[in-house]
Amino acid sequence: MLLRRTLRVDPIPEGTKGRIELDDSFVVGEGRYSVEWRLRDSFGRHCSAEWKIEAKPKRSERNVKMTLRPGDVDDSLVYIFRPELGIADPDMGRPLRLKVFLNFDVRRRRRAARVRVWEFMPRIAVLRSLSRHPRLGQFALVVYSLDEQDVFHSHDLQSYLEFRPLRDALKGLSPATVSLEQLGRDAERDFFGEMLTREISAEDSIDAYVFVGPDGRFGEKLSRGARETLSGVEKPVFFLNTSARPWRGLVGNAVGVLDGKEYKVWDPKKLSAGVAKLVALLDEEQETP
Repeated sequence: MLLRRTLRVDPIPEGTKGRIELDDSFVVGEGRYSVEWRLRDSFGRHCSAEWKIEAKPKRSERNVKMTLRPGDVDDSLVYIFRPELGIADPDMGRPLRLKVFLNFDVRRRRRAARVRVWEFMPRIAVLRSLSRHPRLGQFALVVYSLDEQDVFHSHDLQSYLEFRPLRDALKGLSPATVSLEQLGRDAERDFFGEMLTREISAEDSIDAYVFVGPDGRFGEKLSRGARETLSGVEKPVFFLNTSARPWRGLVGNAVGVLDGKEYKVWDPKKLSAGVAKLVALLDEEQETP
């Protein structure tokens, strides 16, 4: 299969030496593959490389259902953000309603901050696991970034999660650019607190609030005003944390204020277990008079 991508880079002065990193990705089904990589610039200069890869689940992941067949290859952007309808089973009871807060922050490494598609794959995998569960039937979604202090996309309760707008949101990220407003003291904390007090309400027709993605801002806590406002919310709250890091940050501390439960879901086995626990606890809540 041929995958082609056009990338634009800033002009490089003649005589410049050093490295340049270009990020891209593709997805494959289980199997062994030969990869031939070619790079060509507008002047016709080119370079190439070849290597072999093998995609196979770990022994602990053998029971995880794969969404690509063995031998399949696809464009990562098109595949990751493909649409998907919910599959709630009404025979299992009233479908549960979730409001999902998706953290779209970009991980910063070395001297550069770039958008790497692969680091968003676990977060999108969590959304798909939720949308595919037969007990979960309606979803509201809020896509936000602490780094950019902005909400990129949101939708109210509906029978499926929107995936296509997430691709546009990814393109809208600008991790290498910081505005003066973003440099203000406690700016991320205040943005997050204001968003939560606006989006979370004791009167919501939501069965649970679910935070998805990595934690952020190590050790940071919500302002006293935000904590007092949110302390009256009694709906179940969950944090499906896609990072394996053990530290607690702004998102985790906010979940703690809401008496929520946090599950590490950084691999397929943990993701399956985390979603199962979430649904089991919600079913217990529904049975409690």
